[in-house]
Amino acid sequence: MQYAMRLEDFIRNLPGCGWFRKILHFEAKHRLPYYILHRVDALSMAHSVEARVPFCLPSVYRHALVCENEQLVDRQARKRPIYDCARGILPEAIMTRHKQPFLLPIAGMLRPGFAIFDYLMDTLGSSCRTFDFINKDVLLGCIEENVNRPTTALGNSIWAWLIFELWANEHDVAFR
Repeated sequence: MQYAMRLEDFIRNLPGCGWFRKILHFEAKHRLPYYILHRVDALSMAHSVEARVPFCLPSVYRHALVCENEQLVDRQARKRPIYDCARGILPEAIMTRHKQPFLLPIAGMLRPGFAIFDYLMDTLGSSCRTFDFINKDVLLGCIEENVNRPTTALGNSIWAWLIFELWANEHDVAFR
């Protein structure tokens, strides 16, 4: 309950009028640099590709701030200005295809020999805040199975727990 109240205060205090603008601000200032850019960086470097993320340009962000909500997103399309700029440059097949996930191969990385696996094991060895909330034996079984036969479902489940545990530590949340 205490966390829910803190979250509500956090959202209420974000700049912007209305939920859409508050979400836009949160995405630009919190999620984009710490989540999206991290993924783009890791995946592009893994394939020796130099990637640029146009949403980070201050001029693009300032433009989004002065646009009306309907100019940015509607029921048929998201990121409308980006698509409008790309029309005629990118092939129509790319412009109209369904969104494709941009995922890290996390299941394969949650195995011995990878730094993230070592971090996972170090986290498990600490006093975990979420063990009163989740079934530790099931988590350990998932990790063991993923080490022997990695699957996307196992990797995503283990990763979700690890992020949940880090979040609980970061925000001093206990589930007792």
